Amino acid sequence: TLTFLVNKKYLAKINFQVLNATRGDSQSEYYNDLHDIVKSECQKIISNKKNSIIFAESLSHAIALNIFLKNNNIENELIVGETPNTKRKEYLDRFGDEKDSLSILINFDILATGIDVPGLNSIMILRNIQSAIIALQILGRAMRGKLNGGNEENTIFLTKDNQNRLIEYRVLEDQVLNN
Repeated sequence: TLTFLVNKKYLAKINFQVLNATRGDSQSEYYNDLHDIVKSECQKIISNKKNSIIFAESLSHAIALNIFLKNNNIENELIVGETPNTKRKEYLDRFGDEKDSLSILINFDILATGIDVPGLNSIMILRNIQSAIIALQILGRAMRGKLNGGNEENTIFLTKDNQNRLIEYRVLEDQVLNN
Protein backbone atom coordinates (compact mmCIF):
# COMPACT_ATOMS: atom_id res chain seq x y z
CA THR A 1 0.00 0.00 0.00
CA LEU A 2 0.97 3.65 -0.24
CA THR A 3 1.41 3.96 3.53
CA PHE A 4 3.95 1.11 3.50
CA LEU A 5 5.94 2.80 0.69
CA VAL A 6 5.82 6.15 2.50
CA ASN A 7 6.96 4.55 5.76
CA LYS A 8 9.83 2.84 3.93
CA LYS A 9 10.79 6.22 2.36
CA TYR A 10 10.22 5.11 -1.27
CA LEU A 11 7.37 7.60 -1.56
CA ALA A 12 7.11 11.04 0.00
CA LYS A 13 4.40 11.92 2.48
CA ILE A 14 2.06 14.22 0.59
CA ASN A 15 0.38 17.26 2.09
CA PHE A 16 -2.53 18.43 -0.04
CA GLN A 17 -3.52 22.08 0.05
CA VAL A 18 -6.52 23.47 -1.79
CA LEU A 19 -6.17 26.80 -3.58
CA ASN A 20 -9.66 28.14 -2.91
CA ALA A 21 -10.06 30.71 -5.64
CA THR A 22 -13.55 32.18 -5.68
CA ARG A 23 -15.61 31.56 -8.77
CA GLY A 24 -16.96 35.07 -9.23
CA ASP A 25 -19.25 36.50 -11.89
CA SER A 26 -16.52 36.37 -14.51
CA GLN A 27 -13.51 34.30 -15.48
CA SER A 28 -11.26 37.30 -14.98
CA GLU A 29 -12.37 37.56 -11.32
CA TYR A 30 -11.54 33.88 -10.84
CA TYR A 31 -8.08 34.23 -12.40
CA ASN A 32 -7.32 37.42 -10.45
CA ASP A 33 -8.19 35.58 -7.24
CA LEU A 34 -6.31 32.41 -8.27
CA HIS A 35 -3.20 34.34 -9.28
CA ASP A 36 -3.19 36.30 -6.01
CA ILE A 37 -3.36 32.98 -4.11
CA VAL A 38 -0.58 31.50 -6.28
CA LYS A 39 1.55 34.62 -5.69
CA SER A 40 1.06 34.32 -1.93
CA GLU A 41 1.93 30.61 -1.93
CA CYS A 42 5.01 31.25 -4.10
CA GLN A 43 6.20 33.91 -1.63
CA LYS A 44 5.83 31.39 1.23
CA ILE A 45 7.62 28.68 -0.77
CA ILE A 46 10.55 30.99 -1.51
CA SER A 47 10.80 32.32 2.05
CA ASN A 48 10.88 28.70 3.32
CA LYS A 49 13.70 27.94 0.84
CA LYS A 50 11.53 25.40 -1.00
CA ASN A 51 10.49 25.20 -4.64
CA SER A 52 7.50 24.39 -6.82
CA ILE A 53 6.52 23.47 -10.34
CA ILE A 54 3.27 25.05 -11.51
CA PHE A 55 1.16 23.19 -14.07
CA ALA A 56 -0.74 25.91 -15.95
CA GLU A 57 -4.07 25.43 -17.72
CA SER A 58 -2.87 26.42 -21.18
CA LEU A 59 0.06 27.95 -23.02
CA SER A 60 -1.42 31.43 -22.70
CA HIS A 61 -2.13 30.84 -18.99
CA ALA A 62 1.48 29.74 -18.43
CA ILE A 63 2.79 32.87 -20.17
CA ALA A 64 0.38 35.16 -18.28
CA LEU A 65 1.29 33.60 -14.92
CA ASN A 66 5.01 33.89 -15.72
CA ILE A 67 4.61 37.60 -16.44
CA PHE A 68 2.31 38.18 -13.44
CA LEU A 69 4.75 36.58 -11.00
CA LYS A 70 7.76 38.42 -12.47
CA ASN A 71 5.83 41.71 -12.22
CA ASN A 72 5.33 40.85 -8.53
CA ASN A 73 9.06 40.23 -7.99
CA ILE A 74 8.79 36.44 -7.91
CA GLU A 75 11.63 34.93 -9.88
CA ASN A 76 10.40 32.11 -12.11
CA GLU A 77 11.08 30.52 -15.44
CA LEU A 78 8.73 29.20 -18.09
CA ILE A 79 9.06 25.79 -19.77
CA VAL A 80 6.71 25.22 -22.70
CA GLY A 81 6.95 23.34 -26.00
CA GLU A 82 8.88 26.18 -27.64
CA THR A 83 11.51 26.30 -24.88
CA PRO A 84 14.80 25.03 -26.34
CA ASN A 85 16.20 21.86 -24.72
CA THR A 86 19.32 23.73 -23.58
CA LYS A 87 17.15 26.27 -21.70
CA ARG A 88 14.99 23.47 -20.22
CA LYS A 89 18.10 21.75 -18.89
CA GLU A 90 19.49 25.02 -17.53
CA TYR A 91 16.22 25.84 -15.71
CA LEU A 92 15.89 22.31 -14.27
CA ASP A 93 19.54 22.35 -13.11
CA ARG A 94 19.07 25.75 -11.46
CA PHE A 95 15.76 24.65 -9.93
CA GLY A 96 17.40 21.60 -8.33
CA ASP A 97 20.36 23.58 -6.98
CA GLU A 98 19.67 24.70 -3.40
CA LYS A 99 22.18 27.56 -3.80
CA ASP A 100 20.36 28.98 -6.82
CA SER A 101 17.55 31.53 -6.43
CA LEU A 102 15.25 29.88 -9.01
CA SER A 103 12.46 28.29 -6.97
CA ILE A 104 9.44 28.47 -9.28
CA LEU A 105 9.02 26.78 -12.67
CA ILE A 106 5.86 27.29 -14.71
CA ASN A 107 5.03 24.83 -17.44
CA PHE A 108 2.30 23.70 -19.73
CA ASP A 109 2.22 20.04 -20.78
CA ILE A 110 5.99 19.52 -20.58
CA LEU A 111 6.94 18.42 -17.06
CA ALA A 112 3.93 16.14 -16.43
CA THR A 113 5.56 12.93 -17.67
CA GLY A 114 8.92 11.31 -18.15
CA ILE A 115 11.11 13.91 -16.46
CA ASP A 116 12.88 13.48 -13.15
CA VAL A 117 13.03 16.76 -11.23
CA PRO A 118 15.56 16.51 -8.40
CA GLY A 119 15.00 18.77 -5.43
CA LEU A 120 11.28 19.20 -6.03
CA ASN A 121 9.33 20.20 -2.89
CA SER A 122 5.88 20.97 -4.26
CA ILE A 123 3.67 21.19 -7.30
CA MET A 124 0.68 23.40 -8.08
CA ILE A 125 -1.89 21.84 -10.37
CA LEU A 126 -3.89 24.63 -11.96
CA ARG A 127 -4.68 22.82 -15.21
CA ASN A 128 -7.76 20.65 -15.34
CA ILE A 129 -6.93 17.03 -14.66
CA GLN A 130 -8.78 15.16 -17.38
CA SER A 131 -8.14 11.54 -16.35
CA ALA A 132 -6.83 9.35 -13.57
CA ILE A 133 -3.77 8.48 -15.68
CA ILE A 134 -2.83 12.14 -16.16
CA ALA A 135 -3.48 12.73 -12.45
CA LEU A 136 -1.06 9.98 -11.46
CA GLN A 137 1.59 11.21 -13.92
CA ILE A 138 1.44 14.75 -12.55
CA LEU A 139 1.21 13.65 -8.91
CA GLY A 140 4.18 11.36 -9.51
CA ARG A 141 6.43 14.43 -9.84
CA ALA A 142 5.92 15.07 -6.11
CA MET A 143 5.68 11.50 -4.84
CA ARG A 144 9.34 10.46 -4.95
CA GLY A 145 10.57 9.64 -1.47
CA LYS A 146 14.07 9.86 0.05
CA LEU A 147 15.12 6.44 -1.28
CA ASN A 148 13.84 7.41 -4.73
CA GLY A 149 15.82 10.66 -5.06
CA GLY A 150 13.07 12.82 -3.55
CA ASN A 151 12.04 14.14 -0.15
CA GLU A 152 10.46 12.78 2.98
CA GLU A 153 7.54 15.18 2.53
CA ASN A 154 6.14 17.26 -0.35
CA THR A 155 3.14 19.50 -0.90
CA ILE A 156 0.60 19.32 -3.71
CA PHE A 157 -1.50 22.44 -4.25
CA LEU A 158 -4.79 21.78 -6.04
CA THR A 159 -7.67 23.88 -7.25
CA LYS A 160 -10.99 22.89 -5.69
CA ASP A 161 -12.09 21.43 -9.06
CA ASN A 162 -8.99 19.24 -9.20
CA GLN A 163 -9.47 18.07 -5.63
CA ASN A 164 -12.99 16.98 -6.62
CA ARG A 165 -11.64 15.21 -9.72
CA LEU A 166 -9.04 13.29 -7.69
CA ILE A 167 -11.78 12.16 -5.34
CA GLU A 168 -13.97 11.21 -8.31
CA TYR A 169 -11.11 9.27 -9.95
CA ARG A 170 -10.32 7.62 -6.60
CA VAL A 171 -6.69 8.70 -6.93
CA LEU A 172 -5.01 8.84 -3.51
CA GLU A 173 -8.54 9.16 -2.19
CA ASP A 174 -7.74 8.81 1.52
CA GLN A 175 -5.06 11.50 1.41
CA VAL A 176 -7.09 13.92 -0.73
CA LEU A 177 -10.18 13.60 1.46
CA ASN A 178 -8.21 14.23 4.64
CA ASN A 179 -7.14 17.72 3.57
